[in-house]
Amino acid sequence: MKAFCSKRYIYGKAKEVELLERIQKSLGEIITPTEDQYSTKDYTSSNYHIELKSRQTYDSNHYSYWFLPVSKIKNNSGKNLVIIYHWQKDDTLWRYNFNPDDIKEFIFKKNPAGQDTYDIPKRFFTRIES
Repeated sequence: MKAFCSKRYIYGKAKEVELLERIQKSLGEIITPTEDQYSTKDYTSSNYHIELKSRQTYDSNHYSYWFLPVSKIKNNSGKNLVIIYHWQKDDTLWRYNFNPDDIKEFIFKKNPAGQDTYDIPKRFFTRIES
């Protein structure tokens, strides 16, 4: 089982700060980063919960399915869930507005650490910057 990786956590938190303005622009409203290391979302606003997945090793063309822990789509308190992917190699941002009806097209699996995950087809994501 994979343990918590502090280097990955530090990288992810740095990306949350670096990408804040770009993500706000795409949503058209002010978002606030969550501070708790164990929060299930990375940002919140009056309308959204936002999860940012930052990938440093590959570009956006490497995978046809993009990973998301199942826990990230639970407990949205009536807010819209937005999943943002940032691919460092091509410095692109991609957005998916979660729709529960789409789950039937996700692939459910357990990752090597035993965590429940979904693989979401890339076609659900839209590049938010050109």
